[in-house]
Amino acid sequence: MMNNKIKKWLEKNGLSNKDVKIKSIEYYPSGKVKMQTMYVGDWDGIDCVQLHFLDYDEDGNLMEFQSKDDRLDWLTEVHTELYNENGDGFMFPSKKPSKKTGKIYTSKKHLDIIEQLKVYWDDNLPLTHLTRKEWFYKIADEFKMSFDGIEKIERKYRPSSFSPSR
Repeated sequence: MMNNKIKKWLEKNGLSNKDVKIKSIEYYPSGKVKMQTMYVGDWDGIDCVQLHFLDYDEDGNLMEFQSKDDRLDWLTEVHTELYNENGDGFMFPSKKPSKKTGKIYTSKKHLDIIEQLKVYWDDNLPLTHLTRKEWFYKIADEFKMSFDGIEKIERKYRPSSFSPSR
């Protein structure tokens, strides 16, 4: 995993393999690690030196590249592919998945709420709920949330083309 160039650098600076740390810095949408970095020093400090990147495919296999250009080509291809799939500008998150749920993305509950909000965004409110306030209270009751919670979700996921009327 560690090449001779890195070993020589460590020796030159009075360091050993024990000083090298690994940090996961990007994840696939499935939650599997996409990229890790090998470094020495304090990650949050100014004395951090990144030595090497470890890239993994979606099955968790360590990838090896013949050159830096090959690696950059692969990164560009993967980022472009995911961007085009989602169409929302989403790239790879640097946030680690939750230990409890294993997710870092929108929960099922939030996705269901977003579906309900689409009715509001499309201006297709049913006749029984003519106002935004009535519709949001209905959603809040259905999902056992506060009105403010529904408003926060609406603001976070509101389409850029939508302009609320007041």
